[in-house]
Amino acid sequence: MPEALTTLHPEFHLRALSWAALVGSPQIVGALLGKGAEVNWRSAKGHTALHGAAFFGRSEVAELLIQSGADITALSLSGESPWQSASTDYSWVEYVAGYLGVTVQREQVLEGRRRILQRLEEQRALREVPGGVSARNAWKETFTRLVHTPVFSLVWFLWFLVWLLLIFSLYAVLAERFGWRLHPHRLLVSQGSLLWLVPLTGLSTWFMKSAHGEFGPDTSMGILPMPHVLAYYALFFGFGVLYFECGDATGRLGRSWRWTLPVSLLVVFPAALEFAAGTFGLREHLLPTAQHRVASVVFQALYAWMMTFAGIGMFRSLLARENEPIRYLSDASYWFYLAHLPLVLAAQAFVCQWAVPAELKFLLLCCLVGTALFWSYDRFVRYSFIGSFLNGPRRRVGTRPEPKI
Repeated sequence: MPEALTTLHPEFHLRALSWAALVGSPQIVGALLGKGAEVNWRSAKGHTALHGAAFFGRSEVAELLIQSGADITALSLSGESPWQSASTDYSWVEYVAGYLGVTVQREQVLEGRRRILQRLEEQRALREVPGGVSARNAWKETFTRLVHTPVFSLVWFLWFLVWLLLIFSLYAVLAERFGWRLHPHRLLVSQGSLLWLVPLTGLSTWFMKSAHGEFGPDTSMGILPMPHVLAYYALFFGFGVLYFECGDATGRLGRSWRWTLPVSLLVVFPAALEFAAGTFGLREHLLPTAQHRVASVVFQALYAWMMTFAGIGMFRSLLARENEPIRYLSDASYWFYLAHLPLVLAAQAFVCQWAVPAELKFLLLCCLVGTALFWSYDRFVRYSFIGSFLNGPRRRVGTRPEPKI
């Protein structure tokens, strides 16, 4: 296949066919397909050229792609099919078009989408198997919807914690029942634990978008967590449980933080970023293209664990004593996490038309929203049942604790 057909856009990491489908150029799409362009090639987020054409209502392009064998059932990493791409809200189309620098007109997009949806329905009817949908396919579709339909949005990680606590509760019951007790071991309380943690973390990272051109782990907002994402976070949660169980009173795990921290930030992190996204333009000179994905997975897993261990050691060394301001900020962070989004959106709507630099508006927004969140946390949350639920009971300075009976 000619190199021009596989070269990625320097900023958006798309092949020529996908970009031509987004722009809406039937002539270029036809020429690329005639040269052998891969019609079902997927981007880092799992989108095909048909996803892009459907999203922007490029009906002529979509027709060419379908005639060339485009998969109308292809799902992106977030579980979105071309049919769903053609059904998203138009306001999102304008946002994405502005980000990509693509010109769109509302009437053309909506009309093109209508034609594409009709064509997709026709194709789906032609491909249906007589006798209806099998039970296996029905279960598969139900599972896909439960995993990929966004429900928890901002609070998805709290939902993950519920799943992880359920798993931990099962472990706690079994540990109590069978008398499991762990003792400090070099594969739990030293840098040697990287020998098994990095490969296990890499297994789940392999299925994430970070292995396909992006940096960082995936999110999962559905009722059922994506299995590989849950496995990723369960590994960190589980290691924390094992590390706590084995003790490590002398702090062996993070003892070398003074060199692992700079190495993580100055060596491992740039390497992970480079092999994941080609940020510095050096990966082609460092490793063959076929090995970039493996290198990306290994360096991202290594960076996550080395920073974790370095953080444990640094805070054990520098912040070993109780610190009231830090404790307050730690407690307030849960409330900030849950309550900041509506305030940020309202503040953005308030300042968006101001004729001042964006940097100034950003700082002002952070100050206003931060002040409001601190005030509401201290006045209504910290000493209420909400604060007790988030962080455990707290009492105001100067009040006496209730006597225990």
